[in-house]
Amino acid sequence: MGWFQIGSYPVGEEEGCEPDGLKEAEVYVKKFLEDVQNSTGIPSSRIVLGGFSQGGALAMHVGLNYEGSLGGVLSVSGWWIKRDGGFEVKGGEKKRFLATAGTMDKIVGFGLAKKSERAMAELGVEGGWKFFQRKSHGCKKVEVEAVRKWISSLSLGESMGGEDGGR
Repeated sequence: MGWFQIGSYPVGEEEGCEPDGLKEAEVYVKKFLEDVQNSTGIPSSRIVLGGFSQGGALAMHVGLNYEGSLGGVLSVSGWWIKRDGGFEVKGGEKKRFLATAGTMDKIVGFGLAKKSERAMAELGVEGGWKFFQRKSHGCKKVEVEAVRKWISSLSLGESMGGEDGGR
């Protein structure tokens, strides 16, 4: 089971922009974000919403459609679902995001990643797409390091650990 219905495998440029189950998945993730904030006291501005593959696509969709402020939005080997337009970035402030993709990924095609990058730029979404030479649908060490550096650059507050568990 996935977050929402995927129309083709491997996922390519023809993938739909309004998949079945997207709205339900969005509601679920937004509720999860609310629950995390309520149970931990951590504000959304210190939370990075991220995912891999279909989860990365959903993280971008929810993160850029989230009314509040998020610490950042991360997608690894994902794609931008709403490439056909008809989407307004919510939350007022600029959203911080990083998306990574493989140039020869056999599951999420490079063409889809590039089309996603262009569509997000047309929306005025500032952030970064980083492309890595890999055939696998996964992450190489250099990609993990790029993600680590990006998260470290976000200035989310206190470092993890400490007396309050990093809150």
